[in-house]
Amino acid sequence: MKEGLGAHAMWGFTPALDLLAYPPPAFAAEDRGSSSGSSSSKKSAVLLAQPGDPGHLLKTICCRRRHATLQQLDVYLHDGPPEVLARHLLLLAVIHDWEERTCKYVARLARELVELLRAGKGPMAGLIDFSLLKYREKDELEEVLLSWYSETGCSDVAKLRDQRLRNFFGQQYDARHSVVDWDYTARLKDVAGVIHYKQYRKWRTNGIAFEFGDQVYDRPNLTMLSFAEGLVKSGEHRGRKKGVRGFWLDIRVGPFMPFGVDCDRPNKAAEDLFLVHNKGTGTEQYRHNFAEVAVYNLLSYMWEAETGTMYKMSKPHDIYSGLGEEAPEGERCTVEELLDTVEEEPEAQPQVNMDSKRGGGETQGPVATVRQELQEGAPEGEQSRLAERYRAETFAGVTIHLLSGELGAHLSRQRYRRAFDRVHLSGTAAQYASSAAINEVLAPEATISVDTAKYLVPLRPDQQEAWVTKVKEMAAERSWTEPATSTSAPSSSAANDTLYFHYRASE
Repeated sequence: MKEGLGAHAMWGFTPALDLLAYPPPAFAAEDRGSSSGSSSSKKSAVLLAQPGDPGHLLKTICCRRRHATLQQLDVYLHDGPPEVLARHLLLLAVIHDWEERTCKYVARLARELVELLRAGKGPMAGLIDFSLLKYREKDELEEVLLSWYSETGCSDVAKLRDQRLRNFFGQQYDARHSVVDWDYTARLKDVAGVIHYKQYRKWRTNGIAFEFGDQVYDRPNLTMLSFAEGLVKSGEHRGRKKGVRGFWLDIRVGPFMPFGVDCDRPNKAAEDLFLVHNKGTGTEQYRHNFAEVAVYNLLSYMWEAETGTMYKMSKPHDIYSGLGEEAPEGERCTVEELLDTVEEEPEAQPQVNMDSKRGGGETQGPVATVRQELQEGAPEGEQSRLAERYRAETFAGVTIHLLSGELGAHLSRQRYRRAFDRVHLSGTAAQYASSAAINEVLAPEATISVDTAKYLVPLRPDQQEAWVTKVKEMAAERSWTEPATSTSAPSSSAANDTLYFHYRASE
């Protein structure tokens, strides 16, 4: 299975989660008992283990206003390879910038990230914490960022990927389209039919998943190259281990899952993104595809970050219809509606300073200031500026701590003892549920989520069921309990994207 999934994961294999959506029982009870206007100083610490992409992180941050009592959010983001951590930084930087995405754009962001790493300067200076990385890990991370814009970083990514494909298909290379057709029909179609077969086959063939308009994709994506451990086959160093740079990513499942196969569905228009025509005829066809769902998801996250309200399509089958002028008058997000959805901050709450380092003390809340300016009637031309400030408030109180290396080594460190009230284990980190050390880092009340193998193309349905059974066995050994059927958390089965468990420390 690893041959198809690759040595490194730069995208997840399940839809993005709001990791704060299913709190530990004690937290949920406290939230239910609090008044709607309360604003306690509750803090949450989340361990995100080997997610591969920032999907969970992005959705959690952008949707944090749904959890009124949360003021401080510390996310400990762990991924082993420095190339994957560098990709996390790049994609988070993209969220803060709307310039056209080109190879020159990636090079510019790489330079900014190097400055952030070296001097702590840049738009994300108050958001990212590098202090938990070792000096060696920082040097490796900087080397990756430098390779994205240096002359020596130029490589033929398409050729390296083709080498992976030839090695994977072997003698079936000439019949690879038939192999891809089988994978789609037998594994993917039933669980993610919104991914069109032609889109899946094109990605399996040339590595391009998301195409928009008349754009030409003819430049190498250097961010997808990484070093994997290999053996020298000849010469005086034969048999020695050596890092080999190549395309060591997934070539079988695809980057569709984090944003493209599911979304929040606040109204029927969102439900209709998964509308199927000709049901029961044998020629079923989704009206929309995964790229449209992915655009809707990212649009929803950014809308919620900049307005504090959930994005709602106002026209069926038009993912941009809720953005303003196109929406019916009764469904537009007006300034008054925006003000009604914002919780008042305590008067003593300090102002935001996104460029200052967060040491866990001062948090910011410019909501009151933004509210005041909106109430005073800001000119129309100022709305984008206010939206930018409102987005800054979304990230205020959030600190992302980067972790690298072996996760097991971090679990045994004293500084993380009883630190995390939420832990998410991706599919590549599910084995850590068997480690007794993981309970040592859990808070007295904690929620643990673990990805299932629902979208893993290499696994048969019975193997996916065995995956869930094994995870439940490991959870039982750790004294984790499944949520009661009366709670809002989904039941634990292979049909779900994620398994949820609660942990309560013994008295």
